[in-house]
Amino acid sequence: MKMLKSKAKYEGYSAESAVVKWFWEIVETFDQEKMNIFIQFVTGSPKITVFNSNFSISIEKVYEVESLPVAHTW
Repeated sequence: MKMLKSKAKYEGYSAESAVVKWFWEIVETFDQEKMNIFIQFVTGSPKITVFNSNFSISIEKVYEVESLPVAHTW
């Protein structure tokens, strides 16, 4: 979990923002199957290896109320 958090970048939020804390609290409850799905979403691979460890997680604040959530993997 520490590695995932270290890969996170925040725009419009900080690591101390309530929404970000809630996000990580939820991710921490994931069992192995859900974590693999999350890692697949973030990295494009079901496991983090030395070959795909160069990624970041971007959590961005959307200011338009009618906008849908946005996710990016780089």
